[in-house]
Amino acid sequence: MCESCVDRIFSSGPAPCPIAGCKRTLRKARFRKQTFEDLAIEREVDIRKRVMAILNNREDEFETKRDWDNFLEQREEIIMDLVLRLNVAKREKELEKHAAAHVEAIKANEALERKEAEEFRQHHQFNQERARLRQDALKHEDEEDRKEKEFEKNDITNRLASGKTSVDDIVRENKARHKPGGPRSKGGKAQEDNVSDSTVPFIKGLKQRKAPEPEKPYDPFMGMYIHRDYFELQVDYPAQRLGKSKKDTRTLAGGYDFSSFYDESLVKAFAGLGCFIEDEVSIKESQTSHEGSPTEVRHSSLGNTDTLKSSDDVF
Repeated sequence: MCESCVDRIFSSGPAPCPIAGCKRTLRKARFRKQTFEDLAIEREVDIRKRVMAILNNREDEFETKRDWDNFLEQREEIIMDLVLRLNVAKREKELEKHAAAHVEAIKANEALERKEAEEFRQHHQFNQERARLRQDALKHEDEEDRKEKEFEKNDITNRLASGKTSVDDIVRENKARHKPGGPRSKGGKAQEDNVSDSTVPFIKGLKQRKAPEPEKPYDPFMGMYIHRDYFELQVDYPAQRLGKSKKDTRTLAGGYDFSSFYDESLVKAFAGLGCFIEDEVSIKESQTSHEGSPTEVRHSSLGNTDTLKSSDDVF
């Protein structure tokens, strides 16, 4: 609608829509300038803003991530129904009911959104100001460099014209003067550091995220210390029957570790060195002597008086 028609129809106050069949009451303050050329896009943007102003819940208000995703899907369905003019009366009634039941929550979320928008604006403004100060510092430094070079050029010309200084002395002085890390470069760096040190937090109240610890290499024994008492495992051992396997690409491609075979073979070879049968038998006999010898045990449950022979003992 053109601006003159809006002034003519709605200047005196709210009035019904002049479009035939439309029974909505319009106000002059609700009119605004068109942003998009396509009116369908303009209408969708208006509907999306109105629905999201009512359904402005935040993710931290939901118990689970699934509930938050369901809410986003439900909100998008309501928007698309209003855009496509499907179940308009039902959707409008649902929005009105939700807005009336959650007035305080909607106002609180609006306040949070305004606060976040203001913090974002301040952060953006601060970055722009910092960039401007950095550019001014660079311009000032370039100007100082230009003045210094011009002064050095005039000084060299005057000294050469007077004949009191040789060319080699002037070259040597210029090299010493333009060494890296001089006062001029340090001053510019310090000014830039002062500009970048004063930082403003983008969003306040967020938890500090800690970088995850580097993942440790996989250990199938979960840190258990494995020590061999009778041998020390070497990298390789001469074995005739393993000569072909060591050169076989199929074995190597499968990731077979020959050191595991060596370790298993040596463990089996030295398995019995730490076992002493005599000591184990003497310990067992000393334990059983207090309770009675196996030859004195009788089978009272069977009613016989046969005793176990000493030869029945495996030890």
